[in-house]
This record gives sequence, structure tokens and C-alpha cells, in this order.
Amino acid sequence: MLKKVIDPEYSPPHPGEVLREDFLPSIAMSRAALARHLGISSRTLNDMLAERRPVTFAMAQKLGSALGTGVRYWIGLQAQHDIWLCERGELPRILPVKWRKKPQFTSDERAAADERATSTPAPRSTRN
Repeated sequence: MLKKVIDPEYSPPHPGEVLREDFLPSIAMSRAALARHLGISSRTLNDMLAERRPVTFAMAQKLGSALGTGVRYWIGLQAQHDIWLCERGELPRILPVKWRKKPQFTSDERAAADERATSTPAPRSTRN
């Protein structure tokens, strides 16, 4: 597995591929029945299985609940796949922004700012 992660030719699988190859063979229902169980159309499920549709947060919740994997599993797969695609795509021609110089504080000003940040505010009175 480590070799696959280091190998530049390795691409993280689309969540649809994982669902199609690793989960569907073990599920005791058809694709249409799974779509009904998830509350989605057969076309939506088939598009995801064919890797034409990403796993959204809502879909990750449904898959995580139905398959016992949790939301993070499906969102993580989608994020890894998206990042991999993004890193291999053409970079947009946007120049980096110019940053302002950080203000220079004297040591006394820095100490005063730190003191204000760490001091607890006085309790507010509650009047009726």
C-alpha cells in the first residue's frame, strides 16, 4: 500500500469504484434495491458507481449509515480523489496576492496586547 501512495502513477479510487468493487458484491440486494434503500434514484446511484458523480455530504451520510462505515470514510475517499485530480490539473493563471508587512510592535506594545488578550473581562451586571 505504501508503494501505491508514493507512486506518482497511483490515483486514489473514486468512492463509486470502492462502492462498486468492495461493497456491492457483499450486499444482499440489487442496485435498484440499494438506491431505494438510500432514498435516491437508480440513475444517481449508477452515475456514482460509474464515477460520473461525486459523493456529496448528504450521500456520505446515507452510505455511512447504510453500510456502517460512517460519514468520514466516504468524505475522505472523495477528498483524496478530488485533491489528486486537482494536483494533476492545469493550474489557474492567478498571480499570488501581495501581503502587507506585519506591523512592528515595540516590546512594551506587544506585552500590552498580550495582556489584553489573556485578561478575563469583568463580569457584566445583570439589571432587570
